[in-house]
Amino acid sequence: VTAEAEPVDTALARARAEARAAEADVRRLEQAADKALGEAAKLAAERQAAAAAIAAAEERVSAADAELLLIRAQVMQRADRLAERQAPLAALLAGIVSMGRRPPLLGIADSSSLNEFIRVRALLDTTLPVIRARSAALSAQLADSRRLQAFAAAARSRLAEARSDLLKRQERFSTLEAKAFERAAALGAGA
Repeated sequence: VTAEAEPVDTALARARAEARAAEADVRRLEQAADKALGEAAKLAAERQAAAAAIAAAEERVSAADAELLLIRAQVMQRADRLAERQAPLAALLAGIVSMGRRPPLLGIADSSSLNEFIRVRALLDTTLPVIRARSAALSAQLADSRRLQAFAAAARSRLAEARSDLLKRQERFSTLEAKAFERAAALGAGA
């Protein structure tokens, strides 16, 4: 992981820890709401649990966002390294293709062309195992890049889910707030 991705990695770990802590608070407050005696105490506990649920959802959004940033940085770094490693192989293949396009009679007619062909053939014979090894390594790196891109897609999905959950939690809190105001108004009118 690069130096610039380390702060994102640290932020991700922190956001995940905060999300876990917020989830624990939500569970504790929801249990307190279930145990509350009286309608007013229960409503107050539910409001606290809903507010904590909003905070937990916000932490999950932060964690998913940090995870997505980290994965994007890794994908970009991997793509840069892959392009760097593919360049010599691409140049060699382009040379081979260019030699293959030359008419064979032209190579036979020109003795320097024949000598060049023999040198290229010897070079290919010695470098072919290296080319195969590098090709296998590039294939493995391509598979890793695809795996990272799948992780990025999953992280985007988790981010969308976390945002959706946040909206639901905010709606629940708004409902509880409205209920609390109605209850307060009813109590005020009754007094």
